[in-house]
Amino acid sequence: MRWRWLRRGLSALLLLLLLGAAWRGTDWYRVRDLVLSEEPPRRAARLALPARDSSLSVDLRVSFDLLRQAVEQRLPASFSHAGEGEDTRYDFTLRRTTPVAFSEAGGRLRASFGVDARGTAGLRGWLADTVGLGRKNFQAAARVQADLGLRLDQGWCPHVAMDIAYDWTEAPRLEVIGGVWMGVEGQLRTAVDAALRELPAQLHGLIPCERVRAEVAQLWRRQEIPLQLPAAPPLFVQIEPVSLGTPGLVIAADHLRLPLSLRARTAVTDTAQKAAPAPPLPPLRDLPPEASRLRLAIPVRAGYDMVRDWMMREFGGRDYPLDVAGWTVRLQIRDIFLYPSDPGLALAVRFSARTPGGWLDTSGRVIFWARPVLEQGGTRLRLTELRFARELDNLVWSIASAAFEERIRARLSELAVYDFAPLMAEGLARLRRSLDDPALTAGLRLEVARPRLRLERIVAEEDALAVLGAAEAEVAAELAILPEGG
Repeated sequence: MRWRWLRRGLSALLLLLLLGAAWRGTDWYRVRDLVLSEEPPRRAARLALPARDSSLSVDLRVSFDLLRQAVEQRLPASFSHAGEGEDTRYDFTLRRTTPVAFSEAGGRLRASFGVDARGTAGLRGWLADTVGLGRKNFQAAARVQADLGLRLDQGWCPHVAMDIAYDWTEAPRLEVIGGVWMGVEGQLRTAVDAALRELPAQLHGLIPCERVRAEVAQLWRRQEIPLQLPAAPPLFVQIEPVSLGTPGLVIAADHLRLPLSLRARTAVTDTAQKAAPAPPLPPLRDLPPEASRLRLAIPVRAGYDMVRDWMMREFGGRDYPLDVAGWTVRLQIRDIFLYPSDPGLALAVRFSARTPGGWLDTSGRVIFWARPVLEQGGTRLRLTELRFARELDNLVWSIASAAFEERIRARLSELAVYDFAPLMAEGLARLRRSLDDPALTAGLRLEVARPRLRLERIVAEEDALAVLGAAEAEVAAELAILPEGG
């Protein structure tokens, strides 16, 4: 009797344990099933494009050819000069012996050329003529150096200063009579100085104040350049000036250059600003040299249809084996639909699954939620923190999907990678074409070099994955203040 009651007690205890385990299993599945059946909400965000600080170098140039023409107009290849002093008289021909050459000298532009003079000089009066002192032949040679300083005053008007020096290679004097010398350097200097005296005014004519101010005023106004990027609405590059100045004169190999340093706030927006008159020019400031850098925050967008087509090309129509409880199940993706679920992305995947013998074949829909992140230096997108909800037509598969959730998630994480490199290359190419086109830049000639793009942050917008791209390029501009051909 005692053993019978003991067996009944053990059977009851075992039954209670089995019922408890079944209840815990049912409760686990109920919780997991609830989690896996909740679809991610549709929730879109908007990518903000912050303004950046940029610095642009804009050159005011004068070619050496124009300066050479100006010097040679003032000092022809040869000319004659005659005159009389208190006790002397002279008559000579001055000739340029070398072309005008330019070089840098102490931060100024040096124009140098050779001259020689041949003529007569002597004493005045009948007695000098009688004794043969009225006219004596002489010759002289020198290297003339005209140092030119070009600057802009605070009102943006150019000023040219000039200093002339002579390096005599053949002394400009002659011996009138034993021990009596007559110097003609003063007469030669007077002739050359007089010929070059109007050169600064002539250079002022080449670089008129009104023209300089008008061209600089084009910089000192908001620039708005149309921009069309892939999978994006019409955009505008806006350049808002902050300060304008110059680090000083630069003498290059074939031109004189006064660089203007423009500091600006640069932004990309989808809203065009109303045209506004240019503000008054600020006083010119002395600014240190600064690398020319255009910095922009631009959107790199991959439309959901574009990503969907890529995923279908990569993963659609193929069998993917998956081991479930010792069986090899073959999954096949039938369709994919993407939508935003901020701060992530939702993928609704329709699929079918085939099992050995076919009695557990199923089909259904799985909706994945994932957080997009950038990898490989910011050129590839990977979906992480993957989780999913599902709608299946087979209870056994509903249980299996809950039990093997981690394995399924790991497999999908390996596949969910998207390459942004082609979109980045196309975006940079379009940005460069817009900045290089004078028809879009109000006639300002921009030269864009070495553009670079770095992706920083992903946002799931209503119709596209939008990535914040940090674009940077070296940009130089030139002001055309001189007439063509001088």
